Amino acid sequence: FFVIDRVGSVRILGYGSSKSPAQQAFEAGPLLRSASPAPAVIIDRLIAAIRDENARIRFDAVHALGAIAEPPLPPAQVKALSAELDHYDPIVRAATARVLSRLRAAEASDQLLAGLADSNAIVRQFCLEALGVIREERAIAPILDLIAKGRPIAGPTPTPIGPRRIVKRPAFWAAVGGVALALG
Repeated sequence: FFVIDRVGSVRILGYGSSKSPAQQAFEAGPLLRSASPAPAVIIDRLIAAIRDENARIRFDAVHALGAIAEPPLPPAQVKALSAELDHYDPIVRAATARVLSRLRAAEASDQLLAGLADSNAIVRQFCLEALGVIREERAIAPILDLIAKGRPIAGPTPTPIGPRRIVKRPAFWAAVGGVALALG
């Protein structure tokens, strides 16, 4: 695969971007790439690379997967990818939730719902957004539970979710909107 536009060309004060080319390609969106769908063996190898010992390889593998994979993934690949939501590294868990969201992998709903109870707020945020994108109806009760408990949905600081703060949470509204559309 290759990307149509250049990624990684931003320099600030003589230093390059802190984001890897794989992450930049993922964040640029699926329209940036141009090629036929990636062969299943490449997707399988990238999923296997997410379990590598090297943190940089894990990080780049999950973002490269999100950049080159196209929905729908076969159920076996969705199952293998969603297993990474149990990874010990919260960065891998958060990135995996982002990729599952991009791929609209409804088969990963159970793991994404479990991710709402993650110890890391960023992981909870991306799981919540993914559930909104795939319009998972079962997300309503856990979302309401998070609100009732005042548990932060997103952000590195443990701030309570109150009536005034919830309006400032785009992840919450994206998920609620997606779930509301699923019910309507």
